[in-house]
Amino acid sequence: EGASGALDRMAPLCPLRGSGSRRAPWFTEELREMKRQKRLLELRWRASNSESDRSLLRAFIRTYLVAIRAAFIASTESRPTALFMVTRSLLNVRGAGEPLQGRAEQFVQFLSDKIARIWTDRDSDWAGPTKMKGADLSPVLWDEFESVTPENVDRAVGVMSTST
Repeated sequence: EGASGALDRMAPLCPLRGSGSRRAPWFTEELREMKRQKRLLELRWRASNSESDRSLLRAFIRTYLVAIRAAFIASTESRPTALFMVTRSLLNVRGAGEPLQGRAEQFVQFLSDKIARIWTDRDSDWAGPTKMKGADLSPVLWDEFESVTPENVDRAVGVMSTST
């Protein structure tokens, strides 16, 4: 009883959940009934192939989709993050570009221009050892820096861990 009792206290046996998929919490009994009615209307339209049954089915599908969207939005329960995710999924924003896409491209252009300016300034200063331009910095000469080769960079990167 000692080991078995301790095991029962630490990890009691719990009944397994029933197999099958879990239902979405926002999919209420009312929506289930509407889905059943939609299937019945569709079955009737397919059997009769009449325009009146088809128009009834289409009107009911519109009503059903409005009810689903309303329940889906109401399920967010005043959680702004969930509300925006639901709204985004309902609007099918997947196809649209990211909202920061234009800003990212502007930043890439700015950074490219900045690097080009640095290179041109460096090339013009490279002729002779001159001081770097800076606000209230101590005078630094280019000769004081060690030159770095691509092999040195590869060796340094190889030593680094992925977390740095």
